[in-house]
Parts: sequence; structure tokens; C-alpha cells
Amino acid sequence: MRIICGILLAIISCLPLLHCSMFEDIELYSGMDVENIGVDIYLATTPPNNLYISTDKGQSFSQKPLVNGNYLFWAVNKNNALLTAEGDAGNNTHIILYPPDSAWVEKGYFPTSSSVLALTEGPGGEFYLGVNENDSRTLYILQPGASAIQPVNITGFTFSISNIWAIVLNGVTNIYIADSGALYRSTDGGMSFTNVQNFGYSIDDMVQFHNEIYFVAGGSIYKSSDGNTFGQISGLSGVHSLCAFTDRIFAASATQIYFSFDGNTWLAGTNIGDLIGVDYTGRLYIAEGPSVSLYASDDGGVSSYLIQHPGFSPTAIRVVSYRK
Repeated sequence: MRIICGILLAIISCLPLLHCSMFEDIELYSGMDVENIGVDIYLATTPPNNLYISTDKGQSFSQKPLVNGNYLFWAVNKNNALLTAEGDAGNNTHIILYPPDSAWVEKGYFPTSSSVLALTEGPGGEFYLGVNENDSRTLYILQPGASAIQPVNITGFTFSISNIWAIVLNGVTNIYIADSGALYRSTDGGMSFTNVQNFGYSIDDMVQFHNEIYFVAGGSIYKSSDGNTFGQISGLSGVHSLCAFTDRIFAASATQIYFSFDGNTWLAGTNIGDLIGVDYTGRLYIAEGPSVSLYASDDGGVSSYLIQHPGFSPTAIRVVSYRK
């Protein structure tokens, strides 16, 4: 079974969703030989909306062949399965699952009258999709092993969807939906949502670290210990990407990496920034889109070194650690 360090950045596929990697389940790697652990790095471009994958820790990349050529949104779950929303020539949307070791399977279809607004992976290997149907927004879920996506909230909701995250906090899966500067939260699997707060800025990224939730809005970082009340962390600005390892949380601006051991006191690291993800060893990967460069840091973000110039300008990153 493959395990993912759980971005994106989205993408990432915010963008479409901005994905980064948010590491989880590190204890599953304890005692394993490094030969039995792999690291895949996903880089996305937009436009054109192409996906590239490296299986050798960034030394080389190959383009991921997609059924319809390009993605609208994408996400990778903890089982290293890729789910995409892809448009065809008739402006219909196909939901395609690419398992790590078998052929692709179509898991859903939306006609041109509907549109996928966001896509993310969940902590249990599930996927969540926000869909606009007849001016009502519906949350869909694809459970591991399910034959097709299923609507969660049949009645839908009226606020829009620009991003989705699903994070476990205190044993409960919290599903967050960002609608421009507003943040909505569900603790009942997406059946109902309540407004957390209106921040006035788009919410770009969200991760969990030490049983607290962190997100970026308007270049600032906010955090919460209960998942409902968020406070702004002072002293940082221009941040747009987050990821977390076991002992530190990382933040990136366009030109700087910051890191913190407690989420309160932040230190400036390497002056290479942009999009970030971390693998099971704690190696930080930095995709710098404007210079078309991929860097890495092996000392917790203090310094960095160039891996390569991949030949395309990335707009999102996802780092996956898995059992071979």
C-alpha cells in the first residue's frame, strides 16, 4: 500500500487548486529500508494544464498522459492514486481515476451545464469535488474502491467554491470550503456547512501541524486549535504556500522560505521560494515557477541547492512518499 505525504499546493490544482504536500503517517515508515520507500513529485503547469511526474526525486520529469489531454483540476490521495477533472471537446467534464498500478477508470461525468469548481483528497484516501449544478453547489465524494462519485449533500448550498480541504482535527474530519474571502466548515462529512469567518482575501493553502490548522489568506498565516476560531500570526507577509513535516511547518513567499517549530515563532531560511512540498525524510522541495527551477533543502529549509531546470514553469507541486 502506498502512502502519500499529504498539498496543493494546490493546485493548486489551485490556479486550479494549489497543492503542496502535508506529511502524515510518518510512523508507517519507521524501521523500513529506504529501498522500500519511493518519492514521486508532481508538478503542474497552467496553461497549458499539463502534469509532470518525477520518480527519481526531481532528477527527471515525464509528462503524465491524460485521457482528454489536459486537466481542469487534480489531486493525489494517500494511496498514490491520481484523480482528475478533465474537459472534452464538447465542454463536458469527465472524472478520471489513475490508480498507481492499473489502467485509468472513469468515475463520473458532468454535462456542459455543470462545472467542477474544486477538487481535493481526504485523509482516508477519499476525494471531494465541489460542483456547480443549475446554480446550486453540490459536494461529491469518491470513496476508495467505489465505482463512481456520489453526492454528499443532495440539496446543495448557495455559496460558491474556490477551494476545498479535508483535515482531521481531534479525531474529526473537518471539510473546509473557501468562497473568495469566506471560509465554511463541515464536521458531519459535508452534509452541512457553517460560516467560520470572512477574511476578505482569497484563501490559498491549508495544512495541519501539531493538531492545529494553518491557512494562508492575503499573504498572512492564520491558525486554529479548534478548527473554528482562527487568529492571525504576526510578522509574516507575502506567504502563499504551506507544508508541514513532523518537527516543523514551512511557509513560502515568492522569494523566501520560513519555518517554525511551534507555529508561533518563525525563522527566515533560504531565499529561494514559491511552491513547496516535503517528503518522508523531511527534504523540502521548492518549485520556483518564474525561473523554471526545482530546488531542494536537506537542512529544514535553512539552505537550498538546485536540482535542475525542468524545462517548464510549474504552478503547483505535490510530493508523494509511498511504500514500494
